[in-house]
Amino acid sequence: RLTVPHASGRAVSLIEHQVGVLRGQLETERRRLAHLIARARDFENLSGRLHDLSLQLIAAQDLDRVQSVLSKALRQEFNAEAVTLKLFSLDSDDAESDATVSAFLDFVDQEHALCGPLDAERNGVLFGEQSETIHSAALIPVRADSRSGVLAIGSSDSKRFGPEMGTNL
Repeated sequence: RLTVPHASGRAVSLIEHQVGVLRGQLETERRRLAHLIARARDFENLSGRLHDLSLQLIAAQDLDRVQSVLSKALRQEFNAEAVTLKLFSLDSDDAESDATVSAFLDFVDQEHALCGPLDAERNGVLFGEQSETIHSAALIPVRADSRSGVLAIGSSDSKRFGPEMGTNL
């Protein structure tokens, strides 16, 4: 940084003023660029973790392995406190009497994930014994062959999954 004084007495020359303004703008833009680069690195990291999870899910041979991969990856790589995958058949005669099915009948036909606090019934159905500690969740509708269901990711932090995070906005 070099400051070249101008012989203008006590007054600030127009050039000095403009240079000062431009330096301030440049510093602001540098901070914005650094922030954007940091966010891009975060998204690149997230993209890599999602890619790895996708590959593991593709390689899973059965439903038990899918549930294991999901639970392990979402807990370790994405800091989830609770993970539940509930699948059910909507075609069966006893679908209406099943607590899981009846709690999520309106949800499984949705196109988008929902986030936020859950009512006590849904929280209990999804997270069982952990439901007392789960205060917010992300619910993702799942459709596979003749089954439908929900992938639920829960958190004890009531602000971790807020309604504004859902993809149905």
